[in-house]
Amino acid sequence: MIKVIVERKAKKGKEAEVLNLLRQVKSAATLYPGYISGETLYSTDDPTQIVVVASFASIEAWKDWERRPERLKVTAEIDQLLERPTKATAYKLA
Repeated sequence: MIKVIVERKAKKGKEAEVLNLLRQVKSAATLYPGYISGETLYSTDDPTQIVVVASFASIEAWKDWERRPERLKVTAEIDQLLERPTKATAYKLA
């Protein structure tokens, strides 16, 4: 199993739109066989800082999900609402 940390910085005033789109991505991910779970968090100090922590069965499952058309469609919409590019990092459990 791996954990993927996906960091985003929403444009001010666009936080709710980003969170709504992230719910759509998570909903689609729940149907994907390599997806285990996920959480969406935002900073209490700066709600424009949004982080997703997702668990996948393997790095291959994550890479495959990352390229899925249903994910790419929604993340392209999210990207328009961000101040900077999304950063995703995969981690193995120690």
